[in-house]
Amino acid sequence: MQGTNDVVVLRLGHRPGRDERMTTHVGLTARALGADRVVIAGEAAEPADVRDAHDASPLLVVVGSEKVPFDVYEAADHNVAVTSQPHSEVAGLAVFLDRLFEGRELDRDWRDATHRVVPQATGKRVEPVEGDAGERPPE
Repeated sequence: MQGTNDVVVLRLGHRPGRDERMTTHVGLTARALGADRVVIAGEAAEPADVRDAHDASPLLVVVGSEKVPFDVYEAADHNVAVTSQPHSEVAGLAVFLDRLFEGRELDRDWRDATHRVVPQATGKRVEPVEGDAGERPPE
């Protein structure tokens, strides 16, 4: 997220034909809630060292789709569980990113944006971004 160290979400164990919708929602949630990049690694493409997946960025968030290999836990600096109750990986990612950014992700300006969505009481308004990319035009 702008103004913070890079946050990369690594989706481990994507299973084609089974996880498309959930992996899509992991990506959408990551983008909307402040992650800078999403890396999707299938079983054949998983890095030998989990840390290689983020190119030395300060924070890598691993989201598994099936049982996460033990070496991932061993390589982690922190293992975070969101509640002790069952929930989806999308819900866990959303709560984690919101707590990480303390709500600042909701006011994010997008670099090189051409349009922005303006909330309305009913529906939404989409308008072009004027001026320098990534800066909000005056209201």
